Amino acid sequence: VKNIFSGASNTIAIFVYDMTNPYFNSIISHLSRITFENSYSLLLFDCMNDEEKELEYYEYCKSVRVAGIVYASGTSRGEPPVNEETSFPIVILANTEYLSRDRYSLHSDDKKSLQLLTDYLYNLNHRKIGFITGPAEILSSQDRLNAFTANAARLGLSVPRHFVCQGDFSVQSG
Repeated sequence: VKNIFSGASNTIAIFVYDMTNPYFNSIISHLSRITFENSYSLLLFDCMNDEEKELEYYEYCKSVRVAGIVYASGTSRGEPPVNEETSFPIVILANTEYLSRDRYSLHSDDKKSLQLLTDYLYNLNHRKIGFITGPAEILSSQDRLNAFTANAARLGLSVPRHFVCQGDFSVQSG
């Protein structure tokens, strides 16, 4: 009854790229705890990098009047496939800055993370360091590869082509 009058439910939705990815499992776990502690429920949508699914899920979220969406989908698009009439806040977990009305972003510092990782391996006297990327269509995959190669160059390390393999952010590809 409350959401009939307030226009929103006590439900937060999260859109993820792949529920089997430990990165997303960690986010889901923390968000689940936070929502429960604040008397909210959590809807989980595994988008699998499918824009049509994302749009269907988004329309469903509108129909049940979610209080907000956490968009951790990681697709090849730089921003969620939503229209500007969004009546609820959207938080985007991304590596690119995207801010507008009712949209907020949280980003990881991939450049710093890869610098720390490369420096750590270098300080352990590793000089042949490879890199497994994510899918080529995912924006962060190329950004991370660029950060890795820049750090390797800074340390005077060569990165032959066969040291770089394309993965899909899964444990199996790792």
